[in-house]
Parts: sequence; structure tokens; C-alpha cells
Amino acid sequence: MLGFVLTVLGVKPWGIVLAFGGIGGLIGEAIQSYLYLPRKVRKLYSQYKGIDAPITYRWDSKRFSVHSDRGNGDRNWESLVKVRENNELFLLYTTDALFEVVPKAWFNSTAQATEFYHYAQGKV
Repeated sequence: MLGFVLTVLGVKPWGIVLAFGGIGGLIGEAIQSYLYLPRKVRKLYSQYKGIDAPITYRWDSKRFSVHSDRGNGDRNWESLVKVRENNELFLLYTTDALFEVVPKAWFNSTAQATEFYHYAQGKV
């Protein structure tokens, strides 16, 4: 838009450069959003065997465990840097950028989800 404004105000060389740069940026964004990224995600998803394997979470006052056909893992509650939640899921951060997603739909009851959240927060 700034390019068109500059062109109208008489600063044609820079106005044209900015206008076509903006148009090119929009075209590049559309190509990335609608062509490149969807293909890339489909390719990566198809390469990851076992992504649809069932996952079982278990927890107690000291740790929570993850078990699936692909492997097992245990993590102490104290190793969590922070915990975030919304209406649909919990995010258990082990670093500022690395987290595990635990959907609330996986819990049998609200009480079970609340217990899990309290352990994660270190309130129990």
C-alpha cells in the first residue's frame, strides 16, 4: 500500500519498487501456505511410522510415564519448567521451547484431569 501511495504522491521509482515487492511477497506467502507447506507436512507425516500407535500415560505423585509401541519414557514432575492449559489440552514444558501435549479428552473425568494438573504444578 505504501508503494501505491508513494507512486500517487510522485515518488514513482520507490513507489513502484515497494508496490511490486509487496505484491511479490503476497504471492510468495500464498505459494508457501497453500502449496509448499501442505506438501511438506504430508510428506513428513507419511515418513513417520507408528505416529498413530496408541499412547498410554501413567502418573503418580513423583513422575509421569508415557508408553507406546514405539518406546517408553519417564519424567519427574520437578523436571517441568512450566505448565500451560486451555479448555482442550495441557502443555508440559521441559524447556522454554520443548513441550509435551496432553489432550484433556484423554482423561476419564474432570477429577482425573485436575489431579494430573495439580501434580504437574507441584501442588500435591
